[in-house]
Amino acid sequence: MIEERIRNVIESFIRVNYAGEFGAKQIYKNQIKALKSGLEAGVIKDMLSQELEHLEYFRDLAKRFGVRPTVMHPIWRISASTIGFITGKMGMSAVMAATSGVENVICRHYKEQIVELESILLSIGCGHKDYEFLFDFKERIKQIMAEERQHEEAGYEYNKHESIASKVIFKATGLCSRLAIFISKKI
Repeated sequence: MIEERIRNVIESFIRVNYAGEFGAKQIYKNQIKALKSGLEAGVIKDMLSQELEHLEYFRDLAKRFGVRPTVMHPIWRISASTIGFITGKMGMSAVMAATSGVENVICRHYKEQIVELESILLSIGCGHKDYEFLFDFKERIKQIMAEERQHEEAGYEYNKHESIASKVIFKATGLCSRLAIFISKKI
């Protein structure tokens, strides 16, 4: 049984990460539906495949720890689906700008969690009964963050945000992601 203060942190991380990976799934799934070219959708399908693995990991942890989803889950479903469909209809440049905008924020979010987990690990020491789980959890978040970073870089490389539309989409999706993280941590 994980002690209460650590459990509260873990539950918060699981809740917000599950919400984020669910949102990513909805965005990519709807971008694929809206894109005209099957070739372009292939790149997004590869990213979606990784997001589904991340989602499954956090879903399993949510079940294990009895963590309820954020109350905003239905809103995030609609919002992420809308972002995905609209950017998909706009074309691959918009899709990739949205990808890099979202993933940029997500990578910073995961980095903050890693730092917090490292602090907890340092404070409890390797002899603590929860050390192994927390260490493994931190390492898995690092792995997920590395995959998200690849998505971010792919999005940036696609168009380098040279157009005004790409810059606006990058900023708007980043802002939406920050807001979703903030709210999902709270409720």
